[in-house]
Amino acid sequence: MKVGEDKSVIPVRGVSKFENNGYVYTFKTTGAIENFDGIEQIYKDNNLIYELHCSGGLIK
Repeated sequence: MKVGEDKSVIPVRGVSKFENNGYVYTFKTTGAIENFDGIEQIYKDNNLIYELHCSGGLIK
């Protein structure tokens, strides 16, 4: 729901960091919208409980 609000990350998944009730969500990218790699992680009480590696870009 917050895609595009955080200008420090490519607007494809969400904000770069979000915290709620002991959970911490992070999303980091390298590259540009034309060709990027990303890693999404979710922590609960400082323990990594979910991780997703993604890549994407524009189709020409």
